[in-house]
Amino acid sequence: MVQFCWILAGMAHSLLGEKQAREAVARAAAERLNLIGAQEAALERGMRAEAVDFAYWLNELFERSGHWDLRRRALENGLKAATPGTRDEAAFRHNLGVLAQQQGDYGQARQFYQESLRIAEELGDRAGVAKTLHQLGMLAQDTGDYGQARQFYQESLRIEEELGNRAGVAKTLHQLGMLAQDTGDYGQARQFYERAAETFRDLGARREQATVLHQLGNLAYLQGDYGQARQFYQESLRIAEELGNRAGVALTQWGLGNLAYDQGNYPEARSFWEAALGTFRDLGDRRNEAGILHQLGMLAQQQGDYGQARQFYQESLRIEEELGNRAGVATTLHQLGNLAYLQGDYGQARQFYQESLRIKEELGDRAGVATTTAQLALLEEAEGNLERALELITRAEEMFARLGSPYRERARRVRERIQGRVGAD
Repeated sequence: MVQFCWILAGMAHSLLGEKQAREAVARAAAERLNLIGAQEAALERGMRAEAVDFAYWLNELFERSGHWDLRRRALENGLKAATPGTRDEAAFRHNLGVLAQQQGDYGQARQFYQESLRIAEELGDRAGVAKTLHQLGMLAQDTGDYGQARQFYQESLRIEEELGNRAGVAKTLHQLGMLAQDTGDYGQARQFYERAAETFRDLGARREQATVLHQLGNLAYLQGDYGQARQFYQESLRIAEELGNRAGVALTQWGLGNLAYDQGNYPEARSFWEAALGTFRDLGDRRNEAGILHQLGMLAQQQGDYGQARQFYQESLRIEEELGNRAGVATTLHQLGNLAYLQGDYGQARQFYQESLRIKEELGDRAGVATTTAQLALLEEAEGNLERALELITRAEEMFARLGSPYRERARRVRERIQGRVGAD
């Protein structure tokens, strides 16, 4: 039985990323309990090398098929089988860190990464060091420490370039693009993404290529180019579906839901978001679960169901706070401010906006600062403080202009309206 399942796992592994990948994942996933059982039987019989091989194969298989509980089990079995202080131990600790990070357990992720980094440094494994520095950068970015994230990425990039690892360089360029996007530097973000996408195409790395296409879709969406965003999302979705990558499919469903929402197609937006939410919950991906709950709150708010909107926002905020995701906390506080503003509770709205603004300024989130500054301008206008409103909206318009954001035009119209009111007074 062990030998049969070992062959099946190897066959599935050899097909992943090729034309038949989706069928291979489906076949192997159907045998998932036999596969994990075979790994554990190998471990019990002292077949340590076989148990280690299984761990690598099953990590990739269960990540794509969405069986993340079995993925953790396989990696933990691999860690038991690995010889202490070896590259295998470092690799399994690294991969367990990735899984913990994906599921929102940032404290455990950091512990695994630090242990993996220590072993890699002791072994002189510079490739392993670069790989784990990259993940520590992603962890810092996820928790809103953008300065620390940049340092980790730059050190990882330096090592990857010295090693001539084109795939590693491209992955870090992609993350630097996401960091630039998070801090509102859209021009630099596009440059990083395009360099990464070109390398992944050259390498035939289709999964990574789909990820970059998704991010280019996000960037086009933020810049108001919905047609281009849809093209990027659909191409990313096609590849993710072919590869059987459930997490990738869910992320792109999220993006397509955003497009539908902004274009007023609320039933389609809800359909995309609810499908993505179900997948994220299946995967135990709490970070993205919080993000989708936030989006569903916006939809309920847009449709006038303020009670349900508040429930979605508060649930999202609770998860973000538990995860320590300050960027997510700031975004949801902003939306709670919008909700209070719509209901005429200006005092509560001001509190939410000011707390959101404080976090965004600390994070260096220029786009977020501009957005919340514009909302504070509307609040001042509603309370009759027109001079202060004019000052704030002018500041927001200037920030949007520096970012190349399409919101500049909206801010200009608001400024002209307030200027007219000031002149009339």
